[in-house]
Amino acid sequence: IIDGDALTFLSESSLTGGKVKKPGFGGNTGWILTPHLGELSRLLGGKPIREIQSSLIESGREAAKKYQATVVVKGAHSLVVSPDGKVSINPTGNSGMGTAGTGDVLTGCIAAMLASGLPPYEASVTGVFLHGMAGDRAASEVGMDGMTADEVMKGVSGAMQWLRDPGQVPDDLWKRYMGPKVV
Repeated sequence: IIDGDALTFLSESSLTGGKVKKPGFGGNTGWILTPHLGELSRLLGGKPIREIQSSLIESGREAAKKYQATVVVKGAHSLVVSPDGKVSINPTGNSGMGTAGTGDVLTGCIAAMLASGLPPYEASVTGVFLHGMAGDRAASEVGMDGMTADEVMKGVSGAMQWLRDPGQVPDDLWKRYMGPKVV
């Protein structure tokens, strides 16, 4: 999982020429890049952020193809893009998660899903969903204003319970995540 300054290194490195051949560690999983819009701009050779915002899915696909990696474009509704162009738009999370350290919690959620045996794209989709649910749990307990990464991290355990038993998800969040419950 490549995040933060490692993304800047990757985008600027003369060792990679801004490209990475299909990676793997001893035949295991491929790379997962987790850029926010500024980092995605650098990965795409300085593509203007406004242009990225106006064509977010296409920009995510461009990066995934260029680097032959799963790309998680972090934002209000994070995107997960596979190297072959498959896209998932995450419905979970909230504006209180735009704070220092929450990206590290996201990396941990994705890493946990990789460690459980999921392939990179599926691990990313599940990790991003879990991370957003954890943020939603934290927001329901402390509010979005001033929410910290530590509070999001503390919500991960409860979010895992929600994944295992969706009946525990509050109705307002269920509607946002999945649409109306069918009973």
